[in-house]
Parts: sequence; structure tokens; C-alpha cells
Amino acid sequence: MELGIPSSEYGATMGYRDPFVALLREHGVDAETTIGRVVPLLIPIQGKSKLKKWSCGCTNVRVAVQDFWAKCLKCENEFKLVL
Repeated sequence: MELGIPSSEYGATMGYRDPFVALLREHGVDAETTIGRVVPLLIPIQGKSKLKKWSCGCTNVRVAVQDFWAKCLKCENEFKLVL
């Protein structure tokens, strides 16, 4: 932000402002033409998790095995797969 290049939380450029644009002009760079050719960083794509959500009613857990058999020690209910 201080340099005039605001970015998203993923590092993608959200535009350009002074002082960055002013610095480009000082060095003879046509800011409008050059900035139009800048390719912003790609936003990372989240992978598909193998973890599935299971709930006993009072607690949720995420587990990677398909046949999860467990009983909650707090409410004494069995964990069921949440669809």
C-alpha cells in the first residue's frame, strides 16, 4: 500500500497508484501502457480435502478414513458422517 501497489490477501495486484506510478513516470516509463501489460499473480487454488466432517451433536471432527467409528466422551453419542 505504501508503495502504491495494493494487493489482495493472495498477492494479486488490485491496481496501481502513486507513488509507484509517479516513480515509473520519473524514469520515462509510460505507466498506462506498461501497467496494462502486467499480469497479476494468480490466486492459489485450494486443493480438495479428503477430510470428511463427522459430528456427535456437540463436537465436529474431520477425518480422512471412510469407516470412522468413535464415541464422544463428552456427550457419549457416536460420531455420524455429516453430508
